[in-house]
Amino acid sequence: MKIVKIYIRELGAVRDSEVEVKPLMIFSGESGLGKSYVAILVHYLYKLLTESRLQRFFDSKGWSYDTLASTSPDTGAFSVSVDELLLWINNDASQYMRDAVGNPELHVDISFEVPISQVSYKFTYRTVLYGVEGKEMRSVVFELDNTYNIRIDETAKSMGSLPWSLLLQSSLSRAIFDSEDIEQTFCMVPGRGALLNLSLTAQDRLKASKDIYSEFLSDWSVVRGMQPFGERDEELVSRLYDINGGKIEIDDDDKVIYRLASGEPFPINAAASSIKELAPLYMLLDKYPANRLSILFEEPEAHLHPQKQVDIADFVVRAVNKGSHIQITTHSDYFVRRLNDRIFLHMIRDLDSVEYGLTLERYGYSDLSVDASLIGAYLLRRETDGSVKVFPQQLDKGIPYESFYDVIEKEARHSLDIQQSYYKLKSRHAE
Repeated sequence: MKIVKIYIRELGAVRDSEVEVKPLMIFSGESGLGKSYVAILVHYLYKLLTESRLQRFFDSKGWSYDTLASTSPDTGAFSVSVDELLLWINNDASQYMRDAVGNPELHVDISFEVPISQVSYKFTYRTVLYGVEGKEMRSVVFELDNTYNIRIDETAKSMGSLPWSLLLQSSLSRAIFDSEDIEQTFCMVPGRGALLNLSLTAQDRLKASKDIYSEFLSDWSVVRGMQPFGERDEELVSRLYDINGGKIEIDDDDKVIYRLASGEPFPINAAASSIKELAPLYMLLDKYPANRLSILFEEPEAHLHPQKQVDIADFVVRAVNKGSHIQITTHSDYFVRRLNDRIFLHMIRDLDSVEYGLTLERYGYSDLSVDASLIGAYLLRRETDGSVKVFPQQLDKGIPYESFYDVIEKEARHSLDIQQSYYKLKSRHAE
């Protein structure tokens, strides 16, 4: 993956920070500092490259194919400067953030640095003739920089700016990822399990808004109704099955159910909170190839026993190693510690494969590790002036969990002091 940076001059309370996008993004820190804001901002990049937002750019410039073809039906061309595209992306990302957090007054001043070497793009179209069963047919060839092209039958109804959007997405994806593999993005918001309890009518009402919860419910509706697409990753689905102790599926009445390993079905509303929290992810991976997905995965540890928090950390490592891109916010030291284990195991493996095998055997670990170069870890911390800054974490020593450690150390010390006070009192009274 090439270097993509996001400069945050202002995003709510977050000020003067810089984030470099990696396949696995980890945001930690105390509650209320803006972890979700920054994670959602990274998530925007994937939405831009997989959904229809770029059509708005071309529409805003009057470059709909239908408009162009009305004056020049057979051939035409126009150019887009990279500077005007990036300016539009910055503005669109700012508006997306206001919509996502449900605050039209949110102060947003951000900019994206994308690895584009050229100064402009040239888009062209031309009509070509071909014969089918003795009939002369017409199609339109859309092209970007004489490199990317698509061909659409002219009988298709209004094409608008869709052809240009698809071509530009393809070019940007290759510039950023060296491929076009990431083609679907999905968001898993905090408290998602509770949203599954809502009636379909209530869900439809929420979807009418523009915030991130509306986006989740829209994504959830798509996943519920979609047919399996491509080859699912059996190992990842199996891991989620083990964590949940069963599978998530749609029954004959189009209702979501949780089916125990024994085969007994339950309505999803009757399932444990931990199962509901992971149900959307299970259904997504049951229907879509993991290596084509970007997932905003907030608080993956929610409602999970510590052992399952460890298991979901291993699941995330497997998913990233298989090509998924994931953005995570977390409050779990169990989750972060396990990721650290997998980072250090990778370092050990690189230094000494024999010692790596012995280490796995010593601790009963599976053969699983992750390259730290795939991870961007960031700690959000409040400054003395009340603003928040995002600090990049150096991974040669693992993902620091200082925001957890201070609390753990203090609470452990207090617990020990209280216990000692009790035993002293007990001993004194016994005398």
